Amino acid sequence: MKSNNPTVYQVENVLAENQSSLLESRVTVVFSNVSARITLSSTISMGIDTTTSSKNLQFMFRKLRLAACFNKQRADMQLINSLKQKFGKDAIFVLGNWSAPNELYHEPI
Repeated sequence: MKSNNPTVYQVENVLAENQSSLLESRVTVVFSNVSARITLSSTISMGIDTTTSSKNLQFMFRKLRLAACFNKQRADMQLINSLKQKFGKDAIFVLGNWSAPNELYHEPI
């Protein structure tokens, strides 16, 4: 996924050697001039540009929508199971998104 550019690995190794609590102050001091910041950002972006999600953004959004669908179904099942524990197994549950304004011109059942 990542490019085999050795400068990307050098930058990652420098960042990995330091503790995360010290990185903010050290990075501010070390990369205070503009040219070093531009070089660092372009070096890191060379490694990121070759990932699959940055080439095909639609794939990421489709994957997120699919995960949202699965999570909604899982949440609905958890709700039904908790209601079954509370009201018993003979209860009938109806899930829906039908509000009162949608009942206009419909015959009552």
